[in-house]
Amino acid sequence: MQRISAPLLDQAYSLPIKVKAGQVNANLQVKLQRRQPPDLRGIAEVKRVNMRVASVPQAFEQVTGYLRFRGLAVYLDGLVGDYSEIPLQARGWIDPNQGYSLAGESSWVTAPRALKTLQVSNLPFPVTGQIKGQNLQVIGPLNQPRLRGSILTAGQPSLDRVPFSRLSAQFQLADSVLKVMEIEGQPLVGGLFTGTAQLNLAEKGYLEVNLQSKYIPGNAIAQLYKADPGFVLGPVSGLITLRGPADDIRTTVKFEAPQSAFPTTGTVIVYRQIAQLQDILSQVPGGTLGIKGKIQDNLVQAFVTTTGVTLKAYAPENRGLMTGQLEIVGPFNAFSPKTARAKGNLRFSQGIALITQPINAQVNWDGRQIIVDSATAPGFWSRGVVGLDFATASGPQLTTLNLAVEAQQYALNHLPPLGPTQISLAGAADLSGTLRGQVSNPVLTSKLRIQRLGIGPVAFEPLLSGNLDYGPQAQLDLRLAGERDRIDLLLDRNSQPQSFDIRRDQAIAQGQMQAGDLQVAFQKVPLEIFNWQPIQVNGIGKLAGIASGQYRLQPSNWSGRGEIMIERPSLGSLVADNFRGLLSYQQGSFYLQQGELYQRQNEYRIEAKAILGNILQYSGTIQIKQAEIADLLAAAQSVNWGQAPLPPPSYGKAADVQTESVGSSNRPLLDQLRRLAELDQLRFQQTLSESPPLIPALEDLTGQIRGQLQFAGSSSTGVNSSFNLNSQNIKWGTYQLDQAQAIGEWRQDQLSLFPLKLTKGNQGLEFKGNLSRQEQSGALSFNNIPIAELNQFLDLPVQVAGLAQGTATLAGSWDNPRWQGNLALTEARLDQTILNQASTSFIYQQGRLAFEGKAASTPIEFLGNIPYPLPWSTVQPTSQAIDIRLKLRDEGLAVLNSLGDQLSWVKGQGTVDLQVGAP
Repeated sequence: MQRISAPLLDQAYSLPIKVKAGQVNANLQVKLQRRQPPDLRGIAEVKRVNMRVASVPQAFEQVTGYLRFRGLAVYLDGLVGDYSEIPLQARGWIDPNQGYSLAGESSWVTAPRALKTLQVSNLPFPVTGQIKGQNLQVIGPLNQPRLRGSILTAGQPSLDRVPFSRLSAQFQLADSVLKVMEIEGQPLVGGLFTGTAQLNLAEKGYLEVNLQSKYIPGNAIAQLYKADPGFVLGPVSGLITLRGPADDIRTTVKFEAPQSAFPTTGTVIVYRQIAQLQDILSQVPGGTLGIKGKIQDNLVQAFVTTTGVTLKAYAPENRGLMTGQLEIVGPFNAFSPKTARAKGNLRFSQGIALITQPINAQVNWDGRQIIVDSATAPGFWSRGVVGLDFATASGPQLTTLNLAVEAQQYALNHLPPLGPTQISLAGAADLSGTLRGQVSNPVLTSKLRIQRLGIGPVAFEPLLSGNLDYGPQAQLDLRLAGERDRIDLLLDRNSQPQSFDIRRDQAIAQGQMQAGDLQVAFQKVPLEIFNWQPIQVNGIGKLAGIASGQYRLQPSNWSGRGEIMIERPSLGSLVADNFRGLLSYQQGSFYLQQGELYQRQNEYRIEAKAILGNILQYSGTIQIKQAEIADLLAAAQSVNWGQAPLPPPSYGKAADVQTESVGSSNRPLLDQLRRLAELDQLRFQQTLSESPPLIPALEDLTGQIRGQLQFAGSSSTGVNSSFNLNSQNIKWGTYQLDQAQAIGEWRQDQLSLFPLKLTKGNQGLEFKGNLSRQEQSGALSFNNIPIAELNQFLDLPVQVAGLAQGTATLAGSWDNPRWQGNLALTEARLDQTILNQASTSFIYQQGRLAFEGKAASTPIEFLGNIPYPLPWSTVQPTSQAIDIRLKLRDEGLAVLNSLGDQLSWVKGQGTVDLQVGAP
């Protein structure tokens, strides 16, 4: 059969292929049997045939190829044609009994043509690009065929406004349901989309899409929609779902942008052309912003709230929290700071700048400036506009100011202390003015009143009033006056003084810039105002006094030189009559020259240098022209010198005085001797309390001193010094000295003497050694020291006399000294008993004195152990017991005559052991 009409083949044999038009060349053998389906054998060539395949939605047109028949089963061999608007190739079987087993692939077509062929319409977004079907298969029974395969794209396909560098998926069409699996798309700007989709063509095109986005560049995507927010969004990830019929789809996007300039999470729901913003949280420096709102008819309407943003995150000088609510509106397709509008309320919990009370502000944004309708705090009010420019390289920046400001009863103690010495301010200020100009260089014009102004401890008149101007020409121009006091101060734009005239009562300080130098003159200025404590030692307080003088300095580096005079200068409790000197500063160093300090009859010359820095270094010389020792000791004891070995004063108590009754004189001699020993012990204990101390207190030292002292040190190492001092006409308690000399040094909390000499006539005492709290050592030598002084201190039962010479060594610590030595006595006597030459050794430790000795010519031996705490020692004797023993033989028994009237030695021989105190 040649060139027969194609429909005749379909009509003759009832094949599953319905041929509509075209021609067929066939070579067929047809076998017909009764009650059996026809049996076709052979091949048919179709040309430009239009046909439909049973249960396949769209028709095949312009089909060319071969059909090979086997019974009623037909094999499509190399058929080429159009499936609706998609060119494709197909091969495989169509068997009425076995169903479809077809395979093929399509040519490249546009995405709209492909979607139209698959009867996919009314998608919520446009799809563009070239699409190709690959590995296409039609399988299944004739009445329920399934179409499946892969989708490839070429060029730059796009979904909505997002172009893709690659887009692929698997699909299946069956029972009017199109399923798209393994969707994978890489946007041209970066990132990845994966997921699945399902479209029910029968049920009004019901669509279900589940996509997951990973690391999608937020700013690049936002720019495609002309909605770039103006800050870094960073990579965005999230879940995207679409649900609903094609004409009523709900889109939900749950996203997170952890690397954004403001890390953000939230949900956006798009339904019926309205985008709802839900549960959006943005991290901003110092806190979190909550955002909700909607996008409708190309209009963004958002509500921003914060429960507390820490303002210190924006600048170290800020403090407190900002809370508030803002409503923001603007066009979605052209959203920017210029097109957006905002209004709302803000609260600053601890104020801003000089205002420390909470500030409540009502603000608006009109696209170019912040309109402050009202900003209020207790005693403060402001209103005006603040310019804000978003288009700067460093981000949003405040530009201009035009504010009216008022403050009432502003507490000046809220201002930071002045200068390196932290001078505090006191008082209450009223201000009314305007703040205009560039934020970087504003101009303040105002009226100012200050009540009860105090600078440090110095109080001014109750009311000062005038003007305060601040601007580019005169950085600060302050002019205040009362009936008597005044403050005129002019600073340049570098905050350096150009002129000032400050008067308070009789105090005047004036300065004027001349030829680059500031000429300063001052009279009767109280130094307390500067809150200066130059020596950081416990017990030494602030510098005080009334200063006058003149000074010339260069404000660029603060170097200068001048003369200063101080009436009643004081450093803590150290007070003098007056001081004068030349003071200069250069390259971080202070110099004092020709310093003269007078206190009563005391006169000092001082030269000193101090190098400022993280570690203060100092050095100098003090020449004592003449000074009273008592004044120096009083000054030293007014200071807590820490580790310095200066003893504190010691005072007795009434309870220290005890009385004891005595016994009867009618008792036997042995009882009387025992009683005598008891009374001697009692009387010795009373002597320790009632008699003047063997070593008087330092405050009892008087006389005049001269000499020189050199010192050097730093705030980290402390002070080191060396000295050479001489004194005359010294009185120390009951002692009197002709002359004293001390040569030594103070270094690392240790006093070294080399030596200390005390002399009176032919009597002398010399000590060389080191003294400190922790340990001490030294050697003492003495010559012709009268021992008769001991009678008034120890109240012995006999009167001693004679001269002592010897040596002793010092050990232990300042609080617990240890002395050990030997001494020899000449012209020694016990009452009228002449001992001639006598010697003794002694040791003092733990607050007790032990001694042992004998006379060379008179048979007397003695030893003892008595308690005697030193005035400055913290170690007390463990016992108050007294043990003094005398061994008398022959002529030595004459000592008994001194023990009382009831026993008198006349002549003879014998031995007596006498013990005073416990055995």
